[in-house]
Amino acid sequence: MTGKRTPKQLLKLVQPDTPSSELQRLKVEQGAIGIKLSTEDSAMSHAQIEEWVKMARGILPVHVKIGGPNARYDIRSILPMDVDGVIGPMIESPYALENFIGAVRDFCSPLQYRRIKKCVNIETAFAIRHLDEILDSPFAKDIDEVTIGSSDLLQSLGAKRRDADFIHLVRSTILRIQKFGFSVSLGGGIQPNTIDQILHDAQPSKFNTRIVAFACDGRETFKSAVEEALRFELLMLKNDLKKGFLSLDEEHCRALEIQKRLA
Repeated sequence: MTGKRTPKQLLKLVQPDTPSSELQRLKVEQGAIGIKLSTEDSAMSHAQIEEWVKMARGILPVHVKIGGPNARYDIRSILPMDVDGVIGPMIESPYALENFIGAVRDFCSPLQYRRIKKCVNIETAFAIRHLDEILDSPFAKDIDEVTIGSSDLLQSLGAKRRDADFIHLVRSTILRIQKFGFSVSLGGGIQPNTIDQILHDAQPSKFNTRIVAFACDGRETFKSAVEEALRFELLMLKNDLKKGFLSLDEEHCRALEIQKRLA
């Protein structure tokens, strides 16, 4: 004799798991606030990005990280997809910021430029040394959010994630960015078993797994939210393999990495 099914289990009987339905669950049950796609670290094709923008439409905002501060082909291709934001990676100087903002402006109508979120990544020791110059640039007034890419920053410093000096650097960098009036997100190496301690130490405004973004809304724990985000990323891989966006080897390698974080 089987036990009584929960409403969530009953819902799954009539509504099979699809990427769109799982995005809706992430939003409603786990408080997800957006998804981040990328031509840079994730090496997503423009067709692949367009597919996910369509699946997320009406559910969660989509931000896309381009291949570099001045990746104009990416920007020109992505903006017509009606994405909600563009992320400029590897912003290490005021000049890189100027290039990024200028490239976005060049391919937007004035109305679209005002609407679209313009976000930047700070992810190297060099960028942190020049942080005040970057955020003091006249082009910084158009920035909506700054993300600290902790995995790239670790490699840049040759540090380990739980080093006290690294934790202090991340926290002090977040404070510096917040003093300029910007919202700060933290990404890189997000795992269910360590997320709560990381947020306690760093105190960002938001954080994101490779794909899913959350606001630091004061809840007691984000462990289950990160677990569900990683499971969604596994579903994404299966979908992208089925659609021909990934090879079997790519899907297998990325799935193993995610499964290690879930273990």
